[in-house]
Amino acid sequence: ESFDTMQPHELPGGMSTKLTTLVEYIDWASEVSQTDFAALGLNTSNIPCESDVIMMVGKDQDLALEWKDKGGAFFAQKKYTEALRCYNEAICWGTGELVALSYANKGLCWASLGSPSNSIDNIDQSFSFGYPQKEQYKLFLRRGKQFLLLKKYSKALEDFDKALLFPGISRENTEEIKRLRDQVPIFEEKKNDRGEKEELVSDASPHVLSPNVEVGANDVFGRFMFAKENIESGSVIIRKEKPYAFILFPEITDLCSRCGVTVLPIMVCCEGCAQVRYCSTRCMKKHTSHSLLCSSNVFSLFSHNLLLALHILISRYQEDKRPEKTDNSRYKHVDSLDDHVVDFSVNDLSRAALESVACGKILRAIPACSDFLKSFEPCRLLHHLLQIQTNSFAVTKMISSSGSGSSSLVSVQQVRIGMAVYPISSTFNHSCDPNSILNFEDGVELTVRATRRILPGEQIFINYGVDSKRIPNIAERQEILAKKFFFNCTCESCTKKESQDVSVEHTEKIRALISESRKYLERRDLLRARQLFLEARELCGTKKSSKEFQKSIEHAEICDGLGQIEYMSENPVKAIEFLEEGLSSLRSVYGESSVEVGNEMFKVCQLLFNLRRMKKAADFIKETKKILIRCYGREHEDVKELLEMENHLNRFHF
Repeated sequence: ESFDTMQPHELPGGMSTKLTTLVEYIDWASEVSQTDFAALGLNTSNIPCESDVIMMVGKDQDLALEWKDKGGAFFAQKKYTEALRCYNEAICWGTGELVALSYANKGLCWASLGSPSNSIDNIDQSFSFGYPQKEQYKLFLRRGKQFLLLKKYSKALEDFDKALLFPGISRENTEEIKRLRDQVPIFEEKKNDRGEKEELVSDASPHVLSPNVEVGANDVFGRFMFAKENIESGSVIIRKEKPYAFILFPEITDLCSRCGVTVLPIMVCCEGCAQVRYCSTRCMKKHTSHSLLCSSNVFSLFSHNLLLALHILISRYQEDKRPEKTDNSRYKHVDSLDDHVVDFSVNDLSRAALESVACGKILRAIPACSDFLKSFEPCRLLHHLLQIQTNSFAVTKMISSSGSGSSSLVSVQQVRIGMAVYPISSTFNHSCDPNSILNFEDGVELTVRATRRILPGEQIFINYGVDSKRIPNIAERQEILAKKFFFNCTCESCTKKESQDVSVEHTEKIRALISESRKYLERRDLLRARQLFLEARELCGTKKSSKEFQKSIEHAEICDGLGQIEYMSENPVKAIEFLEEGLSSLRSVYGESSVEVGNEMFKVCQLLFNLRRMKKAADFIKETKKILIRCYGREHEDVKELLEMENHLNRFHF
């Protein structure tokens, strides 16, 4: 990795030279001792060393028992969701029979919640973890009942027969099984050719990249995506690309560490530690990268960027270890991404080199990493660490919440759950007003859809988190993009003349009032929240152009807040009026078919449906469904809810 264009510079510690390779940076960092850090003039406070490594106690039976007992208390109160979370903690911290009992109790919770499939899955886990042999007839009986609810009659009968074979089965249970057997119809459920249940098969293309898209390259844009043919609004450009490397933030405990989906239904914990959780045994077995670092505290020692860079190397190491021939083109694509070594400051490069060297030393203190270290190259880790800043994606999850309580409107919030590297999607360039949108489906699988028609030869852009609608000031956007991504944006939003009608100071006052209003809304102080929102609304009206105010994000946020307040004050009709007023602003700012408009329309759909305004609800649902399907796909929870409302309305011929 040559960077001959760099000027001679003075390295920390007074070393004045011109380095030409990343290898020389690594060599320099390898010679620096921890005791010299203070004299180097670098901020090295967060760079760990070997003595920081702690091999943690993986399991704690006493703590697991406490969680199991808490789960039992919640179950007795019929608080089944709370009980499930407690049993999950018991499973994470416990071993052996205690884990088996916790899974069995989870099976009871899911049965009580009316979810037979989840109940069966947890009973299966209970068997695999060694539920007490003498008591296993209880599990067969419970599982048989759930199969009966699913109309899996042969499996139900099989479990009932197994239960009857146990000598310790009570007379009461025996009579119950006989009654249940009498309920089984004579006919058998339908099976496919393999004797398995039929699964829904999507007619979607199995290819990740649309055939209407091609990758190009030139000196101005580097590598980029462009349309070969017309791409209509809503069309899929990238379909469910899996990450080459992914890390889940440690504070996120309810999602799978490998695939990012919820762990609540089954929840399988790492066999060596209590911190890492999975949605299934399959994900646990496939997440072999964790096994190298399990039971150590490196997750808290390393920065997120360093962990993700390390996961790239671990993924490559595992590919090389597989006996079968594997396609390593995905790693080659990742490896070829620009690391912008010529753009980083000497201090940033020095710190990254020190982190990479420290990582290698720390891994030597972890026994499971001994084989991995044979192929470990600090220089390659440094290369990937530099890549992360400009080529990683913030993985997000759309969380629906009712904010201040069950009486408030459901709102959608985008929450960061982790970081990932996607080889194909990393090819997209940025625009402050992009023509496509990202969405994470089935956890961390990335889908990109067009938000408007893209003509042949036109470049396809995504947004790097610097949106012209949320950051209207061009200079501010350019500063952020130059600092983090090392380029000056030349998109249409950045090259047009900036409006002088809006006073930045004036807008900041309005946003401060909106922020303060939200705080009172969260505390359910509706009177004070309404006063502040109305004050912000009045302040907006003193702008040079009232028409401009009607097209601002501030106006939309004020209307949304007032809508929330009216709904919480049991005035849904007035709430709808405010939300619809805010929608006109969102349409002006983001466009008729934007995800922002779709999310706000979803709230109106809920209110209209609950008020039984059937005709208007049907019209809103139809339009909202089009927008959210295009942005999220049909499997999104909000889309499913819209479809349920639509089906209900169809019964009334609306």
